[in-house]
Amino acid sequence: MKLAHLSDLHFYRFPSWKGIWSKRLVGLTNLYIRGRIRHFNTDIAMLAIRSVIEDEPDGVMISGDLTALGSPEEFKMARQALDPLIARIPTVIVPGNHDYYTRGAANSHRIEEYFGDVIRTPGSAETDPTYPTLHLIGETALMGMNPSCYTVGASGRIDPREVERLEILLQEPRVAGRFKVLIIHYPLFNRGGKVTPLFWRRLRNRENLIAVLSRYPVDLVVHGHDHYRYSNTMTADNGQAVYLANAGSAGYARGSVKASYNLYEIEGKKLIRVTHKNFGTGGFEITYQGPPV
Repeated sequence: MKLAHLSDLHFYRFPSWKGIWSKRLVGLTNLYIRGRIRHFNTDIAMLAIRSVIEDEPDGVMISGDLTALGSPEEFKMARQALDPLIARIPTVIVPGNHDYYTRGAANSHRIEEYFGDVIRTPGSAETDPTYPTLHLIGETALMGMNPSCYTVGASGRIDPREVERLEILLQEPRVAGRFKVLIIHYPLFNRGGKVTPLFWRRLRNRENLIAVLSRYPVDLVVHGHDHYRYSNTMTADNGQAVYLANAGSAGYARGSVKASYNLYEIEGKKLIRVTHKNFGTGGFEITYQGPPV
């Protein structure tokens, strides 16, 4: 069983002039005056998608930030880019904070409008997904959470009711008997294994989620938000090690930090191999392949 993990593609398109007068004005300032427009590259993001298709995984997880400013134009662009992948491979998506970048994008559930078919729990009749979502692919149970919300900064907040639903879900036999993966945009810990010191970028209410995962551990947590690859390990109450992995940004194009994504191989309900792929002169190339580290 092989799962691919992409994050933070950040497809960007200049918004309409009417759409500028919102939080997007702050975003455009970051993009152009502070130079963040040079941090991401649509061509590299497209190459990452094609590379994943060539990897032929059994499933794909995308942990948010498909867009830069959450505009309809960007979601159309992202959908067109991802459609060849979605058509070939079971795909699960969760929102990121940039997908809820404006009040309008958040209130209208814009990402769910464009990607509801790969966000919602299969078989659900709901228009707006209830999180956590559940996707069963082979011997894996993929659960998608959504702490992203409209805010002046880039922080997220987990609804306590969502955490309660996750705790119930983790005890269901159809989930408990599988390799369990939690997909969430925000990291539980930063690269140093601690809570990010930046309040405006951190995941609020994370303690509630960590408490549930300590009682009912999953096997793998995948996330994004930070645009570089790193991993952590969390120890549950029963002694089980929970592997937490950030795949980096699949559309990043700045300096020494390369665009990247991960592959995870599962055998006998155990994570046996992780593959790192980075963008290089020959496209996306393997930079590490071995046990989780």
